[in-house]
This record gives sequence, C-alpha cells and structure tokens, in this order.
Amino acid sequence: MVKPSEYRTINFPERQGYFEIGNVREGNKTARYHLMHRLTLPMNQDELAKYSESEKAKGNPYACTSNTLWQIFDAASKLEGKVSQGEFAQLMQFIKQGLEQWPNTLSRVVYTPVGETDKVIHNYGTSEAYTLEGDVINPIGFMSKISNEDREALKLTLGTRAIEQINKTSDKINNIPMYFWRFNSKPAQKNERVVRFYASSDGLGLDCDGGLRSEDPAFRVVRTE
Repeated sequence: MVKPSEYRTINFPERQGYFEIGNVREGNKTARYHLMHRLTLPMNQDELAKYSESEKAKGNPYACTSNTLWQIFDAASKLEGKVSQGEFAQLMQFIKQGLEQWPNTLSRVVYTPVGETDKVIHNYGTSEAYTLEGDVINPIGFMSKISNEDREALKLTLGTRAIEQINKTSDKINNIPMYFWRFNSKPAQKNERVVRFYASSDGLGLDCDGGLRSEDPAFRVVRTE
C-alpha cells in the first residue's frame, strides 16, 4: 500500500485539480510533479515558451519538455496496483485524451545537413533552455524496430533508451506499441521542428516533425520536490 501523497487528486483555490505523480526520473534522481487536469489553450511553441516562463515565475503550472513529460507518463504508468483500479484508469484516460490533442512541448529538434550533428533543445525559448547533441535522423517506424545503435535519439528526446519500458508505458496509456516520427534523411539546410506526442486508434507516437507555427494545447505541470 502506498502513502496517500504518492497519488491524490485535490484542488487549487481556483478549482484546478491535479494528479500527483512521484518517482519521476530526472537523471540519477527522482522528483514529484503535479500533472494538472487542464491543458493550456492551443498556441505555437514560441507562445508556449513565453507563457511557461511567465507562469513558472509566478509559481503557477507551466508546460514542460518532451523528456520530462515522458518520464511523468512513465511514472504514472507504474502506479497500477498501487492505487485503486478506478484512480489508475482515470489517470490513464486523462493522459490518453490529452495525447489525442497532439500536445505541444518545450522541446525542439534542429535537423542539420550532412557533416553536422543534430540538436535537441529542451525548455526552448525560456531562460532554462539547454541543448543536447546527437543523431536524430533515421527511418520512421515502431519503437520495437529501432536498432541498438539508434537508441541515442530516444535518449535525446525521451530521456531513456529503454525501448521495452517505453512500449510498456505506451501500452498502459493506449494499448498499442509506440511509433517514432522524424526526418529519415539529412536536409539540405538546417530545419527546426517541434517535439510533441499524439494518440490515435493507430497508436501512440513521438512526433519530432511538428510545425513551428502549429497551435496545439500542452500538458501543464508543477515540480513540487
């Protein structure tokens, strides 16, 4: 039996509820997050970055990066059997419905020409932005088809190379393996795309080909410890 604090739904004064998710991996440490019941309004990534910078400074919920969001989903998926069946089903349904809206994140891929290394910018457009470098380009397809040599792209965007666990998490959310959309060949010139997720009847996907002007909602979170 888990402590009540590991998962609960309560309300802010403005009646914004949240799920509390513990054991969220952040490197060699773990953190606890509130995953808000309400997503942001649709906006492009530049607007989302400004919104998140402003809201976080006020202590309010904000959007996050693709790797942080996935680790929250992963931690949430492992609550099965630790909370009531109804609570777990509610949480997975909420995540799935959010993913069906093709949610935005604060992560961006910079695809580069031959001879240059791709980049993934997390917390794009904010004062906390940081960049990881590595190869992202490769054929699109199901995660299970990704070679061991190609797992670097997953580490850059999701914060993990563990394909088996990625698919376990995907299965809890959408009952189907996960798909990876990305450029499959080097562009003639630098090309920047948004990292986002999606869920449909065809599966759950990591989309590293989102348009910069695309206006989509985003999950809101708060790191509590």
